[in-house]
Amino acid sequence: MLGLIYDAMLEHDGEALLYFPVYNYTEMNLDAVHEMLTHPLALPGLSDGGAHVGTICDASFTTFLMTHWARDRERGRIPLERIIQMQAHDTSRFIGLNDRGLLEPGRRADINIIDFDNLALLHPTMLKDLPAGGQRLMQYANGYVATLVAGEIIAKDGKLTGRASRDGWYERGDKRDIDNIRTATLLLLGAWLCASCGSSNGGNAGTGGAIPKCNGHAELCDRAFDEVAYPMTHNAMSNAEAGWVLPNQNFAITRQLNDGIRGMMLDTYDEDGELFLCHLICLAGS
Repeated sequence: MLGLIYDAMLEHDGEALLYFPVYNYTEMNLDAVHEMLTHPLALPGLSDGGAHVGTICDASFTTFLMTHWARDRERGRIPLERIIQMQAHDTSRFIGLNDRGLLEPGRRADINIIDFDNLALLHPTMLKDLPAGGQRLMQYANGYVATLVAGEIIAKDGKLTGRASRDGWYERGDKRDIDNIRTATLLLLGAWLCASCGSSNGGNAGTGGAIPKCNGHAELCDRAFDEVAYPMTHNAMSNAEAGWVLPNQNFAITRQLNDGIRGMMLDTYDEDGELFLCHLICLAGS
């Protein structure tokens, strides 16, 4: 077995990578993913926010949705129109970006022109261009004829044009879409945070020991929840104080809250009808 692994890794001038699927592949197929993707409320998206860029390339999932699920899968294909609807219309509506996601007059012209028959993912490569020599996986694709942002062509044949800006900017959803479930949930959560969470010192000088509201800053009290950035921990439950194997965090959740953490990413698992907080393997901690 080791001989086969070494031979495989020597391909492509020693730059070959081995793919080791874990999540959603326990039955040696992607049927579980098909069940999730075809749920009427499903939205394609990512949650780790780049936490594992050295071991996982999430940027290719949008292309894979089209090549595998809409074109190449032998059974259980999803119509291409539905894939595009999920990626463009449904996602933009969910986060309140109501000026895009449709091809119709008056909408923001964010458009991909795709050669669907020749759309293909290339082999992933490892780039070392992050600060301090950090590495990240990159997977390029063929078949993207042109990409337009607000009607301006920023890429042709997968290559950025001279007009493409690498500067980031902040996109805010439509505030009028207050009936969006996500917005309502965030506002309720924000109200709870402002009412119940303070700094770790237990009080402010000059306030008679009262718990400081609005995360310890009075100027935040008049802001909506989505107008404030809160620190978050990845797999907050997986911490050394609780005795987890290979923990993601050093301190327990109470300490994280006292240190100012206001968002926690948690993995939930159903084990024989019982709910657990685990990360990949429940035996390593739960």
